[in-house]
Amino acid sequence: ATSSGSSSSSSSSTTKLQQVLANTPDHVWDMAAGAAAGAAAVLVSMPPDCVKTVLETGGGVAAKPGSGVAGSVASFAATARQLVQQRGVAGGLFCGMGPRLIESVPSTMLYWMAVEGARRVLEPYTAK
Repeated sequence: ATSSGSSSSSSSSTTKLQQVLANTPDHVWDMAAGAAAGAAAVLVSMPPDCVKTVLETGGGVAAKPGSGVAGSVASFAATARQLVQQRGVAGGLFCGMGPRLIESVPSTMLYWMAVEGARRVLEPYTAK
């Protein structure tokens, strides 16, 4: 008797969750997708951006003159290793992430909501 009681409780919870998800307005999903996209973009671009900033400010491992692209790549990798050794992964490759998230997530969220809203409004007028 106990197992059927817990399964009906679980089933009831699942049904309530499905109702909440089904009744969530499209613009809320659009905002969530935009926020996730903005956060993902920051997380992916942050490490190379931190290394680039250190190189541009003269704090990294300089490439040897005349070494071309291979030298630039080696300098970039050496600077990344240096940052991780000196500051750790979080402090070296994700420094300044908070302000970038504060800037990027809301703007991407609103952009995504606007694009998807416009798509829904214009959809009846597009040829299929």
